[in-house]
Amino acid sequence: MKQALTSLLVLGFLGTLSQAGEVKFNLSGDNTKVTFIGTKPQGKHVGGFKTVTGTASYNGKDPTTLQFDVDIDMNSIYTDTEKLTNHLKSPDFFDVKNNPGQSSSARRSKEPATQYKVTAS
Repeated sequence: MKQALTSLLVLGFLGTLSQAGEVKFNLSGDNTKVTFIGTKPQGKHVGGFKTVTGTASYNGKDPTTLQFDVDIDMNSIYTDTEKLTNHLKSPDFFDVKNNPGQSSSARRSKEPATQYKVTAS
């Protein structure tokens, strides 16, 4: 009985993945992370952006049709070092004062065994 119930739950979940029509999700800093790792010979730095908005959508059947449209508030950048964060905000890198926002779209994904690789522009 337990196995039958589990099978029904799995089938029910899979049914939501094969909906008819486009499925769209709103993205925000609450449900989406944009992070990066910068490496150098002496080590690495981690960081990201706290303020992100946009959408993720797919055709309701095939996860490889997943598309992202994301807007990033460049002022929300953070790293593990305040000095680096300030440098990344400077005209040497992102020039946040003159370029406060960044938009990115991803239109392609490939399906390896258990994960998706997304190509963004």
